Amino acid sequence: MAALDSDPENLFLTLTANGLCEGLRVIARVHDPDSTRKFQNAGASRVVSPISTGASQIARLITRPSVVDLVELVTKDKSIALQVFEHPVGEESDMLDKSLAEARVRQILGGMVIAIKHLDGHTTFDPGSDTRIRLGDTLVAIRQPETEE
Repeated sequence: MAALDSDPENLFLTLTANGLCEGLRVIARVHDPDSTRKFQNAGASRVVSPISTGASQIARLITRPSVVDLVELVTKDKSIALQVFEHPVGEESDMLDKSLAEARVRQILGGMVIAIKHLDGHTTFDPGSDTRIRLGDTLVAIRQPETEE
């Protein structure tokens, strides 16, 4: 993680880290959102701009306050526990080449599929029950974690 005081320091750290370890996942903070492309070219896996993030949050509060309220409730209220998890679909899967409904995914995984990441890098969000499950897909689902009693 590159989160030093200035963009030049974070850029140097990103370049150095990638030079020392090829394929390293680097998350870099930028103060100037216009520098994002430089960091990506330097090998940053993710670039975070607190200024852009804050501006987006304000826009969401204006346009979709109920959604923001729900997300804040789920992330801040410790009594509401939700788990987001991934389930890769391999050759041996009983779900292969079935629709979400036919595969009984909700019953098998104990959660609701909110997205499917495909091998080609495309992601289908909020897939319908008739969406077919293909080899190499990764089901992204949400559920309440099991409680031990």
